[in-house]
Amino acid sequence: MAANSIPPDRKNVPVHLTADFRADLAVLMANGARASDVIRAAVHHAANAYRRAHDYGDVPEGTDPVITGCTYRGEARPQPQLRAVTNP
Repeated sequence: MAANSIPPDRKNVPVHLTADFRADLAVLMANGARASDVIRAAVHHAANAYRRAHDYGDVPEGTDPVITGCTYRGEARPQPQLRAVTNP
């Protein structure tokens, strides 16, 4: 087992809840999600970014990529109704 891997018999991982972590978690839970679900999703997204950086050869194996952006999508917002401009 690698030095930083979690033993397979562990069901949870201790995480220190700093004020910043609590604030970030509150943002992710604002729509009613559970803490465990948003933490699981956040780790999954970060791990996918690492995998892709290594798989594409953008970052050498064994090094941590710096994640500098993301793409997202949400529900489409209605476009504002534009008023016709008439010349006097």
